[in-house]
Amino acid sequence: MGPEGGEKGGQILAVGTPEDIAQIVCPTGEYLREIIKGTDSVTPAEFSIETSN
Repeated sequence: MGPEGGEKGGQILAVGTPEDIAQIVCPTGEYLREIIKGTDSVTPAEFSIETSN
C-alpha cells in the first residue's frame, strides 16, 4: 500500500512475493532487499503475523 501515508496512501503499488517486491525501486522494496540479504537487524519475531483460526 502506498505510495505514502494518509491521503497519499491506500493504493496497491505491487503484487507478488517478497522477492518480487524487493526488485521494485521503492521504500518497501529497499527494506525487503535488506531483509532478504540478511543485513537488516529485524529479528523474525518482529515479522510474525498472528492469525486466528
